[in-house]
Amino acid sequence: LAEQLPTKTDNIVFCEMSEFQLRAYRRLLAAPDVQLLVRGDEECDCGSGSLRAQCCHKIAPDGVLWRQLHCCQCDDPDCN
Repeated sequence: LAEQLPTKTDNIVFCEMSEFQLRAYRRLLAAPDVQLLVRGDEECDCGSGSLRAQCCHKIAPDGVLWRQLHCCQCDDPDCN
């Protein structure tokens, strides 16, 4: 069957974001959850020499990454 299908081709087109898209993108990048991921490979602020993601910045300030997608029902206060 695979030999009967046409070959796949991808076309990638880069274009400027609209003002609305750019504002939404910047707001997303500024979110604490995203900053944990983006800056995880940097040296920690505490001066330990460890990476942020392995030292003082392992979890978001409220304890959950992407709270709006988190559906845990456990009793752990750091989880909800």
